[in-house]
Amino acid sequence: MKNIESSQAGLRHILFICLQVTFASTSICAQIHDLSLIKTFKGHLGDVHSVAFSPNGLYAVSGSSDKTIILWEVESGKLVRRFEGHKEAVSRVVFSPNGLNVLSASHDQTLRLWDITFGSEVWSLDGYAKALYSVAISPNGRYAIFGSYGNPLRIWDMAEDKLKLTFQDFPHEVTSFVSDICFSPNGRFALSGGGGPSYILWDVAGGHWGMMGGSDTHSRLIWAVAFSPDSRHILAGSDDYTISLSGLVGGVIQTFEGHLGPIRSVSFSPDGRFVLSGSWDKTARLWEVDSGRLLHTFQGHEAQVLSVAFSPDGRNALSGSVDKTLKLWDVSPWTNPSVSIPTIAVLDLQGVGVSGQHTQLFTSRLSTILASSPAYRLIERATLQQILNEQDLQLTGSTSDEVVARIGQLLGAQQMLTGIVGRIASTYNIDLRIIDVETGGILRTTTFSFEGSINDLLTNGSYEIARQIIHGD
Repeated sequence: MKNIESSQAGLRHILFICLQVTFASTSICAQIHDLSLIKTFKGHLGDVHSVAFSPNGLYAVSGSSDKTIILWEVESGKLVRRFEGHKEAVSRVVFSPNGLNVLSASHDQTLRLWDITFGSEVWSLDGYAKALYSVAISPNGRYAIFGSYGNPLRIWDMAEDKLKLTFQDFPHEVTSFVSDICFSPNGRFALSGGGGPSYILWDVAGGHWGMMGGSDTHSRLIWAVAFSPDSRHILAGSDDYTISLSGLVGGVIQTFEGHLGPIRSVSFSPDGRFVLSGSWDKTARLWEVDSGRLLHTFQGHEAQVLSVAFSPDGRNALSGSVDKTLKLWDVSPWTNPSVSIPTIAVLDLQGVGVSGQHTQLFTSRLSTILASSPAYRLIERATLQQILNEQDLQLTGSTSDEVVARIGQLLGAQQMLTGIVGRIASTYNIDLRIIDVETGGILRTTTFSFEGSINDLLTNGSYEIARQIIHGD
């Protein structure tokens, strides 16, 4: 496996297991599963070109080559509304600062502003001869900046529906392609990429370009750009597989290397301490700004990652891909490592209609997956067995919660996982509960049904169950 992170948390959060198990001639060969994945959003019929969180973090929006825009409820993953009207692929979607509207840019050469409450089109702008690839809204919510092939950048006053500014004095390479553009959080500047191995810093007030940068670091086209939250630093992602961090007045501060394909999207965390990137190598990656260190590689998309975004609270990340899906990731183990990590022990589950060997295999498999996640500190089964032997106890999924909690106290665990795995015909039914050792009460229950063989349950079903345990859904 290439490019394994030096971060211990990162190593524990990716699970790659290929086991040959002799019990009942069962062979297990599991694929890579990233336990930081919270959920997958499905609904688009084409590539997901752009994703964004609402300012309050409750909703997400996505734009696709299927010509539609979808509004999602983040917590449930529910498709709230689909916006239709564009005649070609939607290349970019952004929320207004008040979270009431979404602005979209499309290859059909139009911009459209949508009301997310009623699903109606509020405003549109057309008349351009080239596809629009990027658009941004000013921090005060009044202006939209956009560009296209062969045309100068423009700022449009959405409140008065008129042109505010055209950048006439611009470098020649900007006329070829504007792949990405954004406003600085303080509203004074705009940043664009796409014309070559340089980004352009624009003076919004004066209507002139102020600086070209990046060519001293990047050898190929800069596709993605972003401002730091304090408006003092510039992030640029390139087709040369690297990302650069520069000061506002130039000078490369940090270079992030590790992707195996062109960079298509970059984003700063809300506190500016971390960087998120998406690439044609089918991954999103999390980086530490100060050290340039790769903290984690988010794996799970089946095709190129075209867009990434941090949630407003910095705890989650969103990615959109050519595989037609969005994925929501938990980044808090790296961005907020001070969060207390509970210690858990997994008891032998009780099998009902399942052989003892298969029940033991499933219990062991589930324990291995949980041990790979930074969401828990797992007590080794040898330690658990030693305590049980000393107490002359044999615990199963049917053991009372009071006894389970008492054993947990002897182990020094904070939580205990117990339950039943049953089978009727080819359907497995798993009922699990997590016991709070201190109170003896049930913290959470997880119920899961799986259709398939024991091998399918061990390689795929067990991962989905572990994901439910970790993320509580």
